[in-house]
Amino acid sequence: SIHINVNTILTSSFIGLICALGIFNRPTFPAFALVPIVYWLANIVPLMNHSFRFQLLFGRIISFIIGTFILTSCLIILFDSCYYNNGFSFIMDLKNRLVICPLNFIVYNIDSKNLDQHGLHPPWLHFIVNATILYGPLHLCVVLWGLFHVSNLRQFGQTIIERILKTFRKRSGTTEKSGIDLRLKMTEILLQINHF
Repeated sequence: SIHINVNTILTSSFIGLICALGIFNRPTFPAFALVPIVYWLANIVPLMNHSFRFQLLFGRIISFIIGTFILTSCLIILFDSCYYNNGFSFIMDLKNRLVICPLNFIVYNIDSKNLDQHGLHPPWLHFIVNATILYGPLHLCVVLWGLFHVSNLRQFGQTIIERILKTFRKRSGTTEKSGIDLRLKMTEILLQINHF
């Protein structure tokens, strides 16, 4: 029998709880939760040593996550159904009155007719307004960092071209003089790219 300590059970259950709450709060939550969960799993997997005992432990950890996720999801569905149906009247007609918010979100957003009600937003709106609201000063830092690196794209491209040419010359045994035409052509292409 494999012993699982209380801390592992609590951590696994907490992850299942947070995932369920996150998905019911914002159905795109898995995209945000993926990195922390992969990081957490990456810290556990090396400890397994591929032995059967640790694989069994890992299976139990995943089962705690999934179990807590399912339990929390069921409770949220129950609470939402009670709230949006004014009590437990939905029980008589579960098929038509059960409220599953992430599913409703997906069904609503798949229907292209709903875009007519809300309109399409230009991409710059998401970049300027929504990203600033979501990330605050971090968004400004990323934009400035990107602008700095785009301005250095030409220099970066020149460095890459020089490395490619140096490697090409070493492997083919050509001299620097015979590589000048290739360098000029690559520089011309890079300058054309920078103008876009």
